[in-house]
Amino acid sequence: MALRENGISLPCLVLGNISAQGAKMAARYQLTQTICDAAGVQCLQRACEEEKTTAQVHIKLDTGMSRIGARTSEDVAEILCALKKADRVRLTGAFTHFANAGDAASVKKQYQRFAALIQPLPREILLHAAASEAALKYPDMRLDMARIGIAMYGGEEEGLQQAMRWETQIAYVKDIQAGDCVSYGGTFCADGPMRIATIAVGYGDGYLRAFSGKGCVLIHGVRCPVLGRVCMDQTMVDVTHVPEAAQGDEVVLLGSQGEARITAQEMAQWADTISYEAFMLHAGRVPVIIENQE
Repeated sequence: MALRENGISLPCLVLGNISAQGAKMAARYQLTQTICDAAGVQCLQRACEEEKTTAQVHIKLDTGMSRIGARTSEDVAEILCALKKADRVRLTGAFTHFANAGDAASVKKQYQRFAALIQPLPREILLHAAASEAALKYPDMRLDMARIGIAMYGGEEEGLQQAMRWETQIAYVKDIQAGDCVSYGGTFCADGPMRIATIAVGYGDGYLRAFSGKGCVLIHGVRCPVLGRVCMDQTMVDVTHVPEAAQGDEVVLLGSQGEARITAQEMAQWADTISYEAFMLHAGRVPVIIENQE
């Protein structure tokens, strides 16, 4: 809906399973909807009748992810039967998703199952199986399209350059003395004089509380450790070794500053998660600026 309301008219595939409300939105906004069973086809047909329009669908085939999708040839046959009766719903694609794209044997097994399940489908529809990792590792599995997600941010795969940068500013700088504690619970206490910067980011912005005492930020190209607990809107870092640090200075949370860099993989390690989640952490109130769109 947001894409359509902002002037994007290109095809838009909704990857999740259909719901009654989602079917109405798909019909109204001309979104291509994923379906997993005959009931999904019927749901979208009803919505199209109400909206007096037509809609396109892609069939999701579950070949080993066990998330959503038709699993057997019988399931596929039921969907095709429902489509024959749904004059407002047109099949334009089918796809699967690899559960472990890093394991060639697992990918091959799923791909073979996918090839078998698509046999009764019309030959002119779009077929797709590869997301970012599989599209990079197995070019022959890109088929008619590839669902590039994390690769757009520059992920872990060889040949990719991290494209996302998350930054904030120093909000305040102060000196503390031996015995002074920092943030909630006093989990960090200084053992000597220190210079501390409070930066304008916290777990309310997606900068995880799990980064407390583990994370680092970049200020003037220097790594500055997070001290004590991350607060909702503010975080304290050690700038003792950055004497020029001042209020208003740029702080890089993710990305490069000068020769220094904080990667998504590193950020993920602080919270015992994966780089995919690190790229998604920034919350809705964090402004997003897209550069070099051409």
